[in-house]
Parts: sequence; C-alpha cells; structure tokens
Amino acid sequence: MTFEVNFEGDEGGGFELLPVGEYPAYINNIQEKGEGEGKYLNFRFTIAEGPQAKRNAFTNCSLKKEAIWKLKNILIAAGIVQKGHKGAVQWNLPDLVGRKVGIRVAHEEYEGQKRESVAAIFSLEARTAPAATAPAAGGAATASSGVKRL
Repeated sequence: MTFEVNFEGDEGGGFELLPVGEYPAYINNIQEKGEGEGKYLNFRFTIAEGPQAKRNAFTNCSLKKEAIWKLKNILIAAGIVQKGHKGAVQWNLPDLVGRKVGIRVAHEEYEGQKRESVAAIFSLEARTAPAATAPAAGGAATASSGVKRL
C-alpha cells in the first residue's frame, strides 16, 4: 500500500504535556512487554472528564519483586484487591480494562526533555467514600469479575 502525505505548512509542533494534577481516568489498555527479568506491563490511561478528557497518559509496571508495589497500587485502585492484601492474587489483564481510577500526573526531565509521568494511581472511591470493609475471614474469595484472591 502506497501513501502520499504533504507536510507543507507543518510546523512540527508535537503535543502539549498534560498539566500537572489529578485526574479521573479509565484503564484503556495494558500490554505485556519485555522478557524474563525485564518483563513489565505498560498501562494506558484515558482521562475520563474535564478539559483534558480523552487524552492519554502511560506508565510501566515492572514485575520484579522489588517493584511490584506499583502494580499492587493499581490493583487496589481498580478494586481488584483491597488495601492491606497479603499473598497471591490471580486476574486476567482484561479484568482491569475499563476500570476507573485516579491518576496523578507530574512532569519530569529525561535526557533534556520535559515529559509527563503518572506519579501515582489511586482509588477514586477512597477519596469520596468511607473505607471499604475487609471481607469476612475464611477461604479464598472470588469476585464477580473472575478475580481470584488466593
């Protein structure tokens, strides 16, 4: 397939960074990347409302033990596990897509370029509702979405 594009008049401006701040966002896409010890998940969030609605922000979550806290924060924010959960949990990546969470966007400099980063992921419910109660003691519980707490 052949394409023809005329770039006459293009100033090559690029895109504007998302302003620093907190936004309600949907988990839009998750991709597994890397191999072995370098395996990670790439998350794309889409701002849900306000002047920045429909814009995207991205973050990576390493699957290394020393960095797994970031993934746990996303699972808590998305309602897959509760804060304070210990032990293993199984879920499918599609279980997270479409979940609404809060993200905090920050700016950082990387190789001389200013860029945005997702500095935190948090539960919107935790900001607007009383803390959820823990499930009753007992065996493993399975959420309606197919998430299995082990």
